Amino acid sequence: MEENTENLIQIESEKIEASSKNIFFGLGLIRNDFGDLAYLQGLHAKEYEKLDLTQKFSSENGQYSGRNIYLFRLALSHLYSVLEFLEERKDDIFKNEDFKSKLKKLSKEDRDIWNSFMDLSSYTEKGKKIEDAVHLSKTTRAIFKLSCITRHELTYHYHGSLKYLSRGYKIAFQDKKDENTEFACVSEILDVKKHRSYYIDISIQKYLEDQIGLRENLFPKFENKVIELISDFYAVSSKLLKIYHEELAKK
Repeated sequence: MEENTENLIQIESEKIEASSKNIFFGLGLIRNDFGDLAYLQGLHAKEYEKLDLTQKFSSENGQYSGRNIYLFRLALSHLYSVLEFLEERKDDIFKNEDFKSKLKKLSKEDRDIWNSFMDLSSYTEKGKKIEDAVHLSKTTRAIFKLSCITRHELTYHYHGSLKYLSRGYKIAFQDKKDENTEFACVSEILDVKKHRSYYIDISIQKYLEDQIGLRENLFPKFENKVIELISDFYAVSSKLLKIYHEELAKK
């Protein structure tokens, strides 16, 4: 099959500044990761598109729910990492006239989205508390807190995860036991796609719900808003990268 090169931009390699201050390196990495995350989510949804989630717990719907939780953890962790990136690179953003000139080429709506992310990112700074950001919606503040917890305690840093998993387990299987948590279930089979500790997934979910004060299922309430935030940043960063790459190609 012949490759579709309609949208392919070829840039002479020396025109891209190989500098640690080149913010577009970071934006390019973030866009790639968000795109890959969307791709994985699509594969996940397709694999389980015929699954009946109304049936009583089974290995199959446990796999689906567990992988959903994993993808959600990745999304939250990526989101917080983006905010940390923006905060740590704010000088390269605000003091770079070339970058600011590209920002000005965005629509007012897109600039407002960018500025809202810069504002949110400032709360990753040590000493600042998201609870003080009363100008932000309660949902946005909760997502920020959730993304921080997930990024630092339950996705990449396993060494500190045991106390959070044990708390979630106590909530799910001891304090608030229901028909779904009467038993701690696990599949033990020599198949990487089928073995899973389902009680770990539930423990994560219940811990995160408890941390932000939810008394109902976490994912229906927050998943769409998290996706919306990621999509907003993905769209704006893509437009900035398009401006950057097209300008380089014309030089």
